[in-house]
Amino acid sequence: MEALAVLGVASNILQVIDFSSKLVIAATEIHKARTTLQHADLQSAATDLKSLNSKLTTSLNSSGALTEENTELHQLANESILIADELVLLLDSVNAGPNPGRLESFRKATKTAWKRNKIEASAKRLESIREQIQFRILVQIKTELDFSSFRDDAQWRLFDNNTKKIMETIIANGISLQAKIDHQTASLSLRHDHHEETAVQRHEEVLTTIQDKPVLSSVFIPSRQTNRWDMEPDPRNVQRKILNLLDFRQRRDRHEDIAEAHKKTFEWLYQHAECYNKPWDNFLEWLQNGTGIYWVNGKAGSGKSTLMKFVDDEVRTHQVLDIWAERNGLPVVKASYYFWNTGTAMQKSRKGLLQSLLYQILSRQPQLVSVTFSSAFDNEDFDFGDFPSYSEVKRAFNLALRESGEKMNLFLLIDGLDEYDADGSEMSELAEYFQTISNISGVKLLLSSRPLPTFEEAFKQNAQLRLQDLTAADITAFVEDKITTHQRIQELTETD
Repeated sequence: MEALAVLGVASNILQVIDFSSKLVIAATEIHKARTTLQHADLQSAATDLKSLNSKLTTSLNSSGALTEENTELHQLANESILIADELVLLLDSVNAGPNPGRLESFRKATKTAWKRNKIEASAKRLESIREQIQFRILVQIKTELDFSSFRDDAQWRLFDNNTKKIMETIIANGISLQAKIDHQTASLSLRHDHHEETAVQRHEEVLTTIQDKPVLSSVFIPSRQTNRWDMEPDPRNVQRKILNLLDFRQRRDRHEDIAEAHKKTFEWLYQHAECYNKPWDNFLEWLQNGTGIYWVNGKAGSGKSTLMKFVDDEVRTHQVLDIWAERNGLPVVKASYYFWNTGTAMQKSRKGLLQSLLYQILSRQPQLVSVTFSSAFDNEDFDFGDFPSYSEVKRAFNLALRESGEKMNLFLLIDGLDEYDADGSEMSELAEYFQTISNISGVKLLLSSRPLPTFEEAFKQNAQLRLQDLTAADITAFVEDKITTHQRIQELTETD
């Protein structure tokens, strides 16, 4: 098969895959009874797909004798035709007439003939075929195509205008693309190609080279004239992608690095304040009935982070918060963040703070993903290139806060404000921000820091405790427990 014929077949396969993929998405939506389609839409879709299938079959028949290298291309084309034919049969089953009842028949057909696993398997296979076709186009234009005389080829006159347009775009960028591929391949060839993993990586990296070229990115997934059949991306996939991008590897590192509290340490925190005769605000009362901010402050090394982790992990925290939530019957969402001044930028920045909290909130209330990032759902061409930016995270977090008191009760635990990597004015701004959001219905914050002047001033009216004044009894309990549980001490006690 000549190089130009190969490109023609490949271009036709891509058109079939593109349209078939949209129909698979449509079948998924109809399977969930979320999409309404008119008879004319179904008839038009079936006609269009039949036409594309016919064009692909014609290009295969006229492509000439097969070479060993192009056998797989024909196999991919035939597989695309089979998937498309199955879709056509599904559409034809409801195209007998413009009877409104046919829509219900279509839904029934998709539920019986196209079960969920079948739909997902077809979608994955279509995407796999698309990737293989893309790579074969790369190889073809790199090794066999004469860019200077392709229009003189007799085969060129056999292609329709749409296919010619796709091929011209590919070929027009072929020379510069070939240079990029040569450079990429040369650098990758220095590796040990006998390893299967390396070979796969070479394939993926060369493919990335072509996909990064703007002009060609639209060619490999050919765009069609917009019509009522065109479907938006599956919202579940968009939702998963957003959550994956919001998460970051070091998000839990600081929490896990903090030492566990002794089993009897901080027991007083869940008892009434008068038990210890100390001038601190009752934490248990605030957790169950209070509002706004509770500020834990203490000198360096006084155990603030250990206490915050204890509260974060303690089952009684969740139990008491559930009592707090009974006032409006809404679920409690708890999110935490631990500033760490020796960590990465995301572990000591405002973006890291908001992004971590937002990820936890949306993971527990996934229906809010489409509310907080509506543009990603409304625009199928949404650019995830540098997602999420700080402005996107901040806007989404503020939108999530608006849902407090309506969709959820929100408990935010934030440790180490003094480890925020910022100057004094930025720390003051952060403290003011916490005061602002603490006034939102259904939101309360447990904060901790050293008693820096900035925070002393900002939180002086809020419930608080000074940790260094309260831990003497816990140190005694810790020492006594260590002594009494030591095996040798127990033996001596039993001897006495």
